[in-house]
Amino acid sequence: IAVIVALVALVEWLGRLSLGKTQLGDNTKNIIIAVSDAPIALLGYVLLFRVYEKRRIKELSVSTFRKNAIAGFVTGLLLQSLFILVIYITGNYSVIHVNPISTLVLPFTVALIAGFVAEILLLGVLFRLIEEQLGTVMTLLFFILLFAILHINGKGATFLSVCVTSIQAGFMLPAAYIFSRSLWLPIFLH
Repeated sequence: IAVIVALVALVEWLGRLSLGKTQLGDNTKNIIIAVSDAPIALLGYVLLFRVYEKRRIKELSVSTFRKNAIAGFVTGLLLQSLFILVIYITGNYSVIHVNPISTLVLPFTVALIAGFVAEILLLGVLFRLIEEQLGTVMTLLFFILLFAILHINGKGATFLSVCVTSIQAGFMLPAAYIFSRSLWLPIFLH
């Protein structure tokens, strides 16, 4: 985890240092840095575990990328749309202004990169290594509890929000990894 976090932090630092001297807007700088984080996290993971564990990195197989990336993205889009529909039906969502599609570029890019880095660290490293020691069910229960503990003191946290986060991040994303044995599915589902 430390190696991958250090690599991402280095890219962030170097990116801010070098792009800070340009005339680019803040959104453009953030997109460039975010897009640089994903390949460095992937490369760091692959190289580290090829050397450290001396194994083929099947969970990031190029042959499963397309199928799992599409399945993850479509499932995530459908779930997000379903959540918004439920909020709308209950009368707690209304459209007050429509922004151009370009306003989604930065949040989409940041969310995608957060998915890459978070799932590589949490599922690719932590979940996979703990699962080898404790088994799948115990590791899944550990992750559910871990996410509950990590989010219990969050700003505005409620019992319901902690439960939902535990189910989404502690159960659903690891379950996607367990189902596919590919990091591509939970990365794009994130």
